[in-house]
Amino acid sequence: AILYKSITGKNDFDSLAILQRDYILGRNQWGLSFIYNIGSQYPVKLHNQVAYFTGGYLPGGLSAGPAPALLLKNYNFKRTNFKYDYFNTDSVKYYDDWSDFVTNEPTIVGNATAIFVYGYYSNI
Repeated sequence: AILYKSITGKNDFDSLAILQRDYILGRNQWGLSFIYNIGSQYPVKLHNQVAYFTGGYLPGGLSAGPAPALLLKNYNFKRTNFKYDYFNTDSVKYYDDWSDFVTNEPTIVGNATAIFVYGYYSNI
């Protein structure tokens, strides 16, 4: 949506960009910001070596976020944190757990995209 607007000058997808931004920041069924230390609820057990050895401390780390339940069935995670299980559905799930790299790993591509998006919003 941001690149579309930049190229065409049209704001056809502005509402989509805002909805996606807000979803990441906590306007979702878990009521959770997927960015560490942003908002009142955020992931504290990111699947990351640095976070693991610093008690979860990883400022600005963006969790991968919810994943399709069918995908998660392919993995046998030894989860210990089911805090957000109540909000999971038959189709999509999220776990704030050290062992879950599918939903809770701060990936390079996710964090690079977040830097781009929030850099954009800081300049408008």
